[in-house]
Amino acid sequence: YKVLNYALPYNQKFHSEKDSCAPMYAVTNCYLLVPYFLGRSGMIFLTGSIAMIMRSIYNWMFGINFNMFYFILIGNLKDIRKNEELRWYIGIVIVSALIIFFNIKGMYENLGIAFKDAFFQTTATISTTGFGTADINSWPALSQAIIVLLMISGACAGSTAGGFKLSRVLISIKYGVSKVRKMVSPRRVEATSMDGKRIDDDTTGSVVGFYIVFVTLFLVSALLVSIDGTNDALGNFTCSLSCISNVGPFLTRIAGRGSNFNFYSDFSKFILTIEMIAGRLEIFPILILLMPRTWKKRSF
Repeated sequence: YKVLNYALPYNQKFHSEKDSCAPMYAVTNCYLLVPYFLGRSGMIFLTGSIAMIMRSIYNWMFGINFNMFYFILIGNLKDIRKNEELRWYIGIVIVSALIIFFNIKGMYENLGIAFKDAFFQTTATISTTGFGTADINSWPALSQAIIVLLMISGACAGSTAGGFKLSRVLISIKYGVSKVRKMVSPRRVEATSMDGKRIDDDTTGSVVGFYIVFVTLFLVSALLVSIDGTNDALGNFTCSLSCISNVGPFLTRIAGRGSNFNFYSDFSKFILTIEMIAGRLEIFPILILLMPRTWKKRSF
């Protein structure tokens, strides 16, 4: 009953200052906004609660390929252990969070809060959740660079995340390494593989093609929104990257603009909107939709 009361819309009786500090309240309102606490609502309000850690774990979980959850249900742990993308995903989150933590801990009086911010921001960025509990624009360059790389990679294919996807990143790296080895030893037979299975040339080609289109759309959009002159170069490029990867926050050297798009013109907002839709739909469906050949009447 108390949990249901906490989950109700604004009601001063159930959202009092005293109750707002209770663990049950924090857990219940993990996804809710409480209008009564202006400036302390949403995830900003929950930075000191157990809901913060819970939300970080949710971010982390839903960046995993949903097939893994199905394998757990049917007891197929063998395929889970064999999944390279999952292993890399877990490792990247842990390593990134730890590097950011050690890089930013000097900015915090409380190491626990520093770790929570590092862990939450890492999981929120790689899973493209869009939340933020810290001002990443005030972080050191190393932490910001890691955040940008997480924006690009995204989480696992088959998850709720946007971005390039880790499976494509792994295939691209393996394909590049195989080409270098081929150049060193021309007679060497190299095969790109994932999870112990050989990847055919068509799949590799589609990944490379997606990479080219992804980067092209990202760069062209960044240049178009730069016409406004309302943001710096860093802001325009990371804003474009944030939109195509569906992340949310972006980096900028101009104070107060790291998560706000209001200052952009209608033209720039239109470009960024198209970029967000294209990124969410994996780009190719939008390109196919825009091709004149798609709309031509053909007889079969």
